[in-house]
Amino acid sequence: MKSYWTYFITGAFTIFLLVAGVRTAMGEKSEVAGPDAGVVAPPQGSVEELAARLNEKEKVLQDKELRLADWEGRLKTEEERIKSRVEELRVLTDLQRKGAEEMATRRKEIETRMISTFETMNPKKAAEVLSVMEDSLAVEVLMAMKSKKVATIMDKMDSNKAMMLSTKIAERKPAAVSEK
Repeated sequence: MKSYWTYFITGAFTIFLLVAGVRTAMGEKSEVAGPDAGVVAPPQGSVEELAARLNEKEKVLQDKELRLADWEGRLKTEEERIKSRVEELRVLTDLQRKGAEEMATRRKEIETRMISTFETMNPKKAAEVLSVMEDSLAVEVLMAMKSKKVATIMDKMDSNKAMMLSTKIAERKPAAVSEK
């Protein structure tokens, strides 16, 4: 079924061709084609042939419009998918940030309890535990403890392990261990 615009364009084009043909036949320059166009050649073929060519061009245009509408639909779908994904990533980022904050708080609580535990432990037992603990964690614990307690624990520790932990503490905190 043809639309209103199809009939309108077909009619307008036909009228254009007829006017241009009549003016050209009379030896006039066509104003319809523009002042620089010169003499417009008379239309070639019958009105039916011109209408058929116009219909072909209209079909090509309709095909292009359908493809354009399809691409616009795909683009809109992709845009919605991307917006949804961005929102999903935003939510995940917020969850990750909250999780990291909770982990940091929990880690701080654990470190505080661990430090308190090591400060109240017998220095020999504390030295034994710190000697087998992961070096980075042992350094964290020792750096947070009072200097006097660290000294008594290191005194009970194997000399090689004590030297290695002392070196790591010095690398992380050039100033002496604090007097907490």
